[in-house]
Amino acid sequence: MTLNRRLYGTGFMSIVFISAILFSFMQGCGSSDEGEVIKPPENNGETGEDDDDDVQQNPDSTVIDYRNTDASIIPDEYVEAVKNNLHVVYQHTSHGSQIISGMNALRDYAPYSGRYSWSDDGSSGLDLDDYGIMAGYHDLSTEDSEDANGDTPWAIATRELLDNPANYHVNVIMWSWCSIHGHNIERYIRNMEKLIAEYGAGGTGPRAADHPVEFVFMTGHTQGEGEDGFVAQAAAQIRQHCVDNGRWLIDYYSIECFDPDGNYFGDLDVDDDLSYSGGNWAEQYLDRHPGSLLEVLVMGDGESYSGCPSCAHSEEGEGQRESTLNCVLKGQAVWHLFARIAGLRGSL
Repeated sequence: MTLNRRLYGTGFMSIVFISAILFSFMQGCGSSDEGEVIKPPENNGETGEDDDDDVQQNPDSTVIDYRNTDASIIPDEYVEAVKNNLHVVYQHTSHGSQIISGMNALRDYAPYSGRYSWSDDGSSGLDLDDYGIMAGYHDLSTEDSEDANGDTPWAIATRELLDNPANYHVNVIMWSWCSIHGHNIERYIRNMEKLIAEYGAGGTGPRAADHPVEFVFMTGHTQGEGEDGFVAQAAAQIRQHCVDNGRWLIDYYSIECFDPDGNYFGDLDVDDDLSYSGGNWAEQYLDRHPGSLLEVLVMGDGESYSGCPSCAHSEEGEGQRESTLNCVLKGQAVWHLFARIAGLRGSL
């Protein structure tokens, strides 16, 4: 999956509607087809602490999870390869914005001296077109329906973007969920695989030979259901598919189930603000690690750097200010993903 090819273009006009962004932080998620609740098959992978441990210890794993939330260990040359070679388009609503909030916290931390710089138009650092596929309030949750060909609105919009020669420089596509609960997981996987077959390396589409695209799967956020709930089972199904087929995955669910010390909360009704039946694990983690880099990235340095003051669904007013650790971890995880796509291999 390494991008060993010449990449073209310098960026394209992003589509950002401020009113839609604000709306996304205030409203709930879209649902699946009217009245339709598709339950993933049971026993489709364990969700406990040792889940896929043998796979995750594989240094070439395509799954990015709670073990990949320290971006400081990524070698400099791969951080630079990300910024020089990747052109990402990302579509999401409020929960998906957690990645962006975390990336901003890294970008704005002065001691990093631009190491994690990114821009929406590609003018500096990583070229990441935020909200770049569909104008307005759209993500995998809102676009979970299908036409007569079995194609979802999000897949159709992705094709329209990638078929435009002006966008041939785009080589990474990411879509996130809001609430994954009740959505059709088989349809999601099927449409992702159709896109990969058309636009991925060796794909059937006209641009695939010279301008192939990497597609990133994502699991949904936790919803306080525990290991037997729909969300955990959906995460297991998506994760297993990605492991079996070597697909890129940002495992949102895993990142919210484990703190950075490896303590597991998935069996304790953990929710998307990192609260669980025994408190809030973000607050507890930072209390155990005063003065740590993670505490600074979350809470700021008390001077010019404010840390990560805003993290949709994981912030003061909905949980604890310390809950913005959720965004800081996901922002670092996505840099691990990008470094892997750019060619990073081996143990870190």
